[in-house]
Amino acid sequence: MEFTVADLLDDLIVANERLLKFEQQYQMSSTEFYALYSSGLLDDGENMEDKAQWSAFYEILRERRVELEQMGVLEP
Repeated sequence: MEFTVADLLDDLIVANERLLKFEQQYQMSSTEFYALYSSGLLDDGENMEDKAQWSAFYEILRERRVELEQMGVLEP
């Protein structure tokens, strides 16, 4: 499935909004969270649904940025 620039930007906006909420709630940047989470260091059984969603939105953000960079819309 191909996305339009508008689709990608919409996804980026939604992902940013959700990430900000998680960052405020857990007092941690998404970059720091993702590094710990992907290393298995946050697998303590607490707030697993939030952590899974946080991780998913972070991955969406990264993927959409790469796609927009490849389209020449964002600078690398």
